[in-house]
Amino acid sequence: AHKGVREAYVAGRWHKANLYEMDLLQPGHEVIGPAIIEHPATTLVVHPQDRVFVDEWTLLHYSHA
Repeated sequence: AHKGVREAYVAGRWHKANLYEMDLLQPGHEVIGPAIIEHPATTLVVHPQDRVFVDEWTLLHYSHA
C-alpha cells in the first residue's frame, strides 16, 4: 500500500509525508502521520502524530493525538 514519500504542507509547516494507496490497505494496517492516503475519489491527510487504523471490514478509523 506504501507508494513513496512526498513533501506536504501540514499543520503550518512542511513535512515528509508517506503516501499510501487506500484500496491496498488491509485490515490491521496502521498509518501514522504525517501521511497522505490516496484514492481516485478522495484524499485523506493524516496530520503529524495522528493515526489511521484499518478494521476488519477495511473501514478507516482516524485517531487524533
